[in-house]
Amino acid sequence: MSRFLITGMDGAIAPYVAEFVRLNNTQVIGTTRSGKIRNPIFKKIPCIACDITNFKAVKKIISEKNPDVVINFAAISTLAQSWENPASTMATNTGGTLNFLESLRQLKSDALFIAVGSREEYGNVPINRLPITENECLNPVNPYGVAKAAADQLAKQYYEKYELQTICTRLFNQTGPIWPERFVDSNWCKQIALIETGKNKPEIKTGDLNSVRDFTDCRDIAKAYWALSEKGKIGQAYNICSGKKVIMKNMLDQLLSASKIKIKIKKDPSRIFKDQIREAWGDNSKLQQHTGWKPKIALKTTHEELLDYWHKICK
Repeated sequence: MSRFLITGMDGAIAPYVAEFVRLNNTQVIGTTRSGKIRNPIFKKIPCIACDITNFKAVKKIISEKNPDVVINFAAISTLAQSWENPASTMATNTGGTLNFLESLRQLKSDALFIAVGSREEYGNVPINRLPITENECLNPVNPYGVAKAAADQLAKQYYEKYELQTICTRLFNQTGPIWPERFVDSNWCKQIALIETGKNKPEIKTGDLNSVRDFTDCRDIAKAYWALSEKGKIGQAYNICSGKKVIMKNMLDQLLSASKIKIKIKKDPSRIFKDQIREAWGDNSKLQQHTGWKPKIALKTTHEELLDYWHKICK
């Protein structure tokens, strides 16, 4: 039986990946800083404490647990945080990755290491080069993207120099049926639920609605990581995305159309960032060709579930 070590279990994606692995009769261990998983939905997943910025702690876990697959989701994951704490972002997102790579090298492990990157690594790609393929140059425009791009390149170098088993992934926008409100679509769903339960006035705050994004349901993403662990090619980078562009204004209109209340849209300057990428959607054909993976859950379906979730919370 394969053994998976999945970090960042307090994040949005990692628990869904770990749960999918567990349900496939595979041993999985998760990590958080505290050693506890806050979300009770994922209580069946064993979890241990690990600070990925601590090299000795990382090496100790690799040595003791001897995993066959390591997926590193632990990260400082928002653009705002990366600007506020660029040093911490580099220490966690780049340094944490380096700690795993160096631990695997020193221990002569043949485990597969999957680096979890981001579309932010690509930066502002000209419209005539969209959708974004893995051949696009990395040109990040914020500390988060820089840290993830550096981690991506380290994983590639450790494969080329030391023949470590590494795969890099570049995640585009994610969503899910139970999703943190720091993500735009979940925040909108919460605002709508608060309005419909009479707790807020009929006004929804938004950022830039002209931007274009590419959303994939976290349950499809979990299947993508499983597929890569089985069929991904070592030393390669893969976009994980739906391959469909979504104009944010259209997405909001679809959410509002389901409401019986007429809701006014109000642009909030605090939700607009100078370094925000205007248009980013990806090409997932490489991932499909190498593993057979395809996203199956429609964005509308996810948002219906997400709205139901927030209605229950906001009662």
